[in-house]
Amino acid sequence: MKKFITMLLISLTLAINIVKAEPQAEPILLTEGVYEASKFDIPLSSLKYVSNSSNNNFAYFIIFNDDETILQSIKLLPNSPKYELYPLSSHYRIVIIGNGSVVLS
Repeated sequence: MKKFITMLLISLTLAINIVKAEPQAEPILLTEGVYEASKFDIPLSSLKYVSNSSNNNFAYFIIFNDDETILQSIKLLPNSPKYELYPLSSHYRIVIIGNGSVVLS
């Protein structure tokens, strides 16, 4: 009987404490060019980080608003860590300069 109660308590504890993982957006790989945020197929609110996945090349990442004002500018070194993005709007433009491979996630 003790084993049954112990197993029941452990099972209930595990069942109650299971954390539901939220699905993450598929990363977007961008190369040099100008991109409109409205053209991305995923919700802009799910894009939170930018990094450079290239081993040897730099990249400059710039976000412009609809008034052509720079909101964020980052020089991404090769194999850079993730940097937090300014919240994107569908009217913004993203400019990538350089030979790096920029990943939005």
